[in-house]
Amino acid sequence: AIPHGRIDKLTKVVASLGISGHDIDFDAIDGKPVRIVFLILAPSNEIGPHLKALSRVSRLLSKDSLREKLLGAKTPHQAFQILEAEEKEYFQ
Repeated sequence: AIPHGRIDKLTKVVASLGISGHDIDFDAIDGKPVRIVFLILAPSNEIGPHLKALSRVSRLLSKDSLREKLLGAKTPHQAFQILEAEEKEYFQ
């Protein structure tokens, strides 16, 4: 799931990754529960960075292999390293 929004006093895009050990009913379009939630917040006066971040995260999380690696991460640092490595490989 990728909840996202724009906030007036925010000055840059910020994101947070949450990984649950259990399924979460998120009212997803496909009706499936989620275990990975990536929250994106962006300044309300800039739509470009918000859409770019949303697009990048959507493309990354569409990969089954990345989702499986993230679900297997033992620490937040390990999850960050997995995401960072995948991003470098996918976007460079």
